[in-house]
Amino acid sequence: MKKLFSIMFNVSIILCFVACSSSEIPTDEEVSFAYKQAEEAYSWFDLTTMPIVDNSEIEYEGSTYLKVNHSSIKTFSDLETYLHSIFSDDIVNSLLEDNHYVDIDGVLYAMPADRGTNILAGEQNHEIIRENDKKIIYKVSVDILDDNLEKVVDKEIYSFAYEFSEKENRWLFTNFSLVW
Repeated sequence: MKKLFSIMFNVSIILCFVACSSSEIPTDEEVSFAYKQAEEAYSWFDLTTMPIVDNSEIEYEGSTYLKVNHSSIKTFSDLETYLHSIFSDDIVNSLLEDNHYVDIDGVLYAMPADRGTNILAGEQNHEIIRENDKKIIYKVSVDILDDNLEKVVDKEIYSFAYEFSEKENRWLFTNFSLVW
């Protein structure tokens, strides 16, 4: 099962490169898929850590890191390339600047760090807004619940620009954060 998942993941990455690496306007399904990829990749920095190998601790520059256990991302270069296939340079640079992931002897290691999510965040609604042939807005509305988690008391709205980069010749998120 694990091998099948690995193969499916690698095929999905290839399909995303093919589907989203041209100036053709992506379908709603392709935009939704890109959002899910972006959400997962961003979470590796802002919510959790990529899967790691137990008992693989190594000290590096005064911090403890563990070896990453990912089917297709084995090196820091692999991680950087993958992030650049989803996000603009500014986002990638921002994610990588904190040394959460490092290359040690050609192998990707991570500094484990997990945090919780907002328990008051309720149902999410997603909307795709096509501004023009080069810019799509992926809008997420999140219901905010009361302290008893029973009633909606507010709503948070997030808007993420998914834009065609002439420089990269592909569609990328040019702003992004996790939705709570």
